[in-house]
Amino acid sequence: MFDRTLRASRLTRRGEEMFVIAKDLLERREAALEKFAQVEQPEQHLRIGVTELVAMTWLPRFVTAVETQFSRTLFEPDVDDSFSLRNKLLHDQLDIAILPDLFEDSRIAKKTVGKVHNAWMSKPGLLGGKSLNVHDIAAQRVSTQGGRSVTGLLYEEWFCAAGINSANHIVSNSLVAIIGMTVSGLGVAHLPKECLQPMINLGMLEPLQVSTPVPDVSFAAAHKADRHSTVIDMLVEAAQASCDFAQAFQASE
Repeated sequence: MFDRTLRASRLTRRGEEMFVIAKDLLERREAALEKFAQVEQPEQHLRIGVTELVAMTWLPRFVTAVETQFSRTLFEPDVDDSFSLRNKLLHDQLDIAILPDLFEDSRIAKKTVGKVHNAWMSKPGLLGGKSLNVHDIAAQRVSTQGGRSVTGLLYEEWFCAAGINSANHIVSNSLVAIIGMTVSGLGVAHLPKECLQPMINLGMLEPLQVSTPVPDVSFAAAHKADRHSTVIDMLVEAAQASCDFAQAFQASE
C-alpha cells in the first residue's frame, strides 16, 4: 500500500486504487446514514371534527399548524354539533374532535385546549339594562341549539336548577342563525362574549347582567382512548397552541 523507500511515505499504485475505493465507500456510507436519518412522513388522511364556534374563530390557524406539521396529509375538517362529533369519534369516523368538555365517557380520552366566556345577550334596550335573574331570562324567547348541543343541555340544567322545567325556546343548529335572531330582537341567547365584542361595540348586541350566570365552557381535544398515537399527540398540541376564542373569523397564519 505504501512505498517507504523514500524519506516520506507515499501510496503505491495499488494503494492509490484502494484509496479511491475507500473514499467512495465512505461517501456512500454518509449518504446512506443521512437518508435514513430523515423521517419522511407517510401520506395520510386526518379527519378532525370541530364545532361551529371553533370553525368561526380559530379553525384556520389550526389548519395551518396541522398542514405545516404534516406536509403529506389530506386534512378533512368536519363541522358538526357536539353529540354528532362524539358519535363520529366512537364510530371511528374522526381521528380527533374539538368540542365542549361537558361529558364523561371512558371510551374517549381528552385534553383541555381552552375556555369560552359566554354571556346572555339581547338587542340593546330590549330589557332596559336592568339586573336580571334566571326567571327573567326564562320569561323571554330564548334562542338555543337545544338537545343537539352539549351546551344546550347545560342551559337546560341551568333553568332546571331554578325550578324552571321549560322555557320559550327557538331551537337552531346554527350559531350564526342564533346570533342573527338575537341581533334582530327576536329574543335572548347565551353567546360567546369575546369574539362578539365588535358587535357589542357597534351597538348590535348588549350583554345582560344576570345574577346567577351560566358556567363558562371548557373545550377539549378528544379522541378514542384506544386510538392513542404520536400523531394524535401532535394534533392535540397543535389545537392547544392554536386555540383562541377571543376573535371571530381569524385568518390563517
